[in-house]
Amino acid sequence: MGTVTDQSQGVIPGVSIVVTNVETGVASPTTTTNGLGNYAIHSLSAARFRVEADAPGFKKFIREDISLDTGRKLRVDFRMETGAVTESVTVTGATSMVQTETGTLNATVEQEQVVEMPILGRDAQLLSLLTPGVVETNLQSSGVAGGYDRIMGGGLLRRDDFLLDGAHNQNFVYGTWPVKPNPDNLQEFQVVTNAFSAEYGEISDGIMIATTKSGTNEFHGVLFEFFRNDKLNAGNWFTHARPAPLRFDQYGGNMGGPLRKNKTFFFVATQEQLTHGATVYTNYTVPIPAFRAGDFSSLLGAQVGTDALGNSVLKNEIFDPLSSRTVTNAAGQQVVVRDPFYGNRIPASRLSPAAIKIAALYPLPTVGTIANNFNITPPV
Repeated sequence: MGTVTDQSQGVIPGVSIVVTNVETGVASPTTTTNGLGNYAIHSLSAARFRVEADAPGFKKFIREDISLDTGRKLRVDFRMETGAVTESVTVTGATSMVQTETGTLNATVEQEQVVEMPILGRDAQLLSLLTPGVVETNLQSSGVAGGYDRIMGGGLLRRDDFLLDGAHNQNFVYGTWPVKPNPDNLQEFQVVTNAFSAEYGEISDGIMIATTKSGTNEFHGVLFEFFRNDKLNAGNWFTHARPAPLRFDQYGGNMGGPLRKNKTFFFVATQEQLTHGATVYTNYTVPIPAFRAGDFSSLLGAQVGTDALGNSVLKNEIFDPLSSRTVTNAAGQQVVVRDPFYGNRIPASRLSPAAIKIAALYPLPTVGTIANNFNITPPV
């Protein structure tokens, strides 16, 4: 968007404006300035552009090196000089990055940062922490089980939105991208933390607006592999032992270029991840062999009271549901009582066949205790 004026700062209506993507050669449809000398061009991608202004009686004005960031509204004004239409004025230079068209508070993470910053697991979402107003929070302190997540602009947990090439790409339950392009596939992304416009909804704190790369008039490609291996890790300071085996590989690449120059382009990308290692599970509880056979005698404790007939009741005592009956107590009242299983052992004939099959699916304890009796380091 912008305004076209002459040397006396008078507005010029009817000026033809053409915006051309420098990397693809694709030009936008021609637009003209209105009666106030204003123009606006929408739906441009994040790229470098050349803007040309042309009007009878004025020298053609060309503005080079216009960089448009993701989600940005950029103003480019022209001051045209009178002269022959065969003459032209070319201005080369970077446009000011100061946002003057909206009060939105945002920051752009550019392609160099996306590709060159080290990212654990190559999750580009983590780069949002580079921008002001985005903090990492412990989910336990927020009442959510496990791990860490981000809060943008002081909003609610997991109510930020992710837009990938303009489409919603958010799982609000887990706070993640359903579609995760690898960093080499991202052109850049913008993090909006405050005062965003009404075009964005369903959120309470911030927005990540990501743009994927596009093919251009030149062929470009990347191959990559990132790996972690326990053979490269240092051992424990005291035992000199390395941690559990680890084989972590992420590899892939991308390729883009023209199908027809200045017309049609392609871009493809892929990433694969292979993980081999071990996970430690400690202090899990599984049924001991006696429990599987119905023997819960080890759970019996001291007397904790009496039943309606004055008989002793022990801690953790199991009662036979089929022995329920109504009797008269010493006060002449009708009460329901049950008999305990002798020795807190359930007869084999009374065990549910389904329960027996389910119990067989549990592994046996690795520790000789009733609880916290299972530790294992299985491969993954």
